[in-house]
Amino acid sequence: MSIKSFKNLILFLVATAIVVTIGFGIYHHINDIQALINPENYTTVEVETEEGKGAIEKIDNPVKIGDTVKITAVAEEGYKFWAYFNQDEKLLAVENPFEYKVVEGEKVIAKFYNPETEAVVTILKEVANLDTDSVETSLISSEKKDINSSVTITAEAGENEVFVGFYNEAGEEIETLNSYNFTANKNITITMKFTYEEPTQEEVE
Repeated sequence: MSIKSFKNLILFLVATAIVVTIGFGIYHHINDIQALINPENYTTVEVETEEGKGAIEKIDNPVKIGDTVKITAVAEEGYKFWAYFNQDEKLLAVENPFEYKVVEGEKVIAKFYNPETEAVVTILKEVANLDTDSVETSLISSEKKDINSSVTITAEAGENEVFVGFYNEAGEEIETLNSYNFTANKNITITMKFTYEEPTQEEVE
């Protein structure tokens, strides 16, 4: 290779590196650029944790309203992650990391528990539609309880729903009455199962 060709190759490689670097920088800050152009479509995801119990990994703001961002909480020593709530104490999720759909003006708060003194009781509701063979599961509540405390949960059927029973995480039936009392000596997830049938025309009338 001649000296001239070698110099041209070096110049080409340098120019390519510059273009790639600029392109990566623009891509990395694309939300910042779009937020400046259309600020009404973007917001800042505000996060908060209980002091001394844990932290949330940094989120790249601003974020487009309606987009999904991953939120990850990290517990301090002696604590474990419990759940995410908003500023109005509405339960958002019990999984961590959390795929959060961005809502303008909403704050995401990560909460933690002490496994030595507390147990987490999570309640799910499962409704099997007998007309469509579909099953819908929703998160009803998640609460911290003093360990070994007594807990009572009551199942309330919605319109055209019939209560089937309470089930544990293994899918085993644990109670068929609509009220269940137990001792919260460890974390537990209980599913309230219902069936649903569309009302007949006569019932509607």
